Amino acid sequence: MLLSPVPLGGPHAPAEVTGPLAATGGDVAAQREARRGLMASPVDPEILDWLTDLGREVRRTVTEELVATWNTGVPEGREPSPFPGPVLVLSGDLDLFVTLDMATAVAGRFAHATQALVKGAGHWPHAEQPEQVSRAIADFLAQMPAGAPHAKAEAGWMGAFSDQSEKSFGDNFDPDVEFEATVLARRVKGRERVQTILGAASRLYEALEFTHKGKDGDHFFLEWEARIGGGESVCGVTILTSDAKGQIVRIAIHHRPLPGALHFSAALRKALAGKIEPDLFYSPAEAVAA
Repeated sequence: MLLSPVPLGGPHAPAEVTGPLAATGGDVAAQREARRGLMASPVDPEILDWLTDLGREVRRTVTEELVATWNTGVPEGREPSPFPGPVLVLSGDLDLFVTLDMATAVAGRFAHATQALVKGAGHWPHAEQPEQVSRAIADFLAQMPAGAPHAKAEAGWMGAFSDQSEKSFGDNFDPDVEFEATVLARRVKGRERVQTILGAASRLYEALEFTHKGKDGDHFFLEWEARIGGGESVCGVTILTSDAKGQIVRIAIHHRPLPGALHFSAALRKALAGKIEPDLFYSPAEAVAA
């Protein structure tokens, strides 16, 4: 979602526009007047005070660099965006800074963009018309498909452990998926090898419970507790990285405690004999010999 969008390729505004903006750093009065001039009338003094306070401690050297970077932009900002998902572009209908043409140009970079105007708002629609903005965001999110890409990756992973089948894992993997784990001697790459290892691993658990989960961008974090065949308990954290299509591109599984991790690695070595090279796993006999 974008609020009061500007072209990432840079607007390349003339010096008479960028100069006064760059000079507002460290000058609270100038900042206040600049913000006032870009708000819809009548100006709410409380909102103006709040917006002014946000930049009160910003130095002029900072605003000069920010304005220069914003005005120049980046070359890829003038090209179609590779992001395939839905995008909401909101702008104030009374914004003198971000024109309707500018907002339309930004929306045009995305394959699936929805554009909307916030009535009675200037350059800061989230501050000037927060209820309208909240409603627009809520409506946009309500129309998102239930199986959004990154959620699909998480659900597919948890379902695969339930199915305990190589195919269920592979259905969610990028062909070049990378896998690293406490129980492996080195990183493994490639859908076929990774799904073979994980299919065997899932069948070694007598019980597995995902206890907590979190998300940060394209990263999912799953905390879990498990019991290995024979009754030994292990726990850990799994980190999944997915792409825009919902396929898992990287996996990291961190087991604890160490005795449980070594036991699990040795059990995997035995279960995958003849399928995966044995030196990828822990061998008690080799450890004693060393």
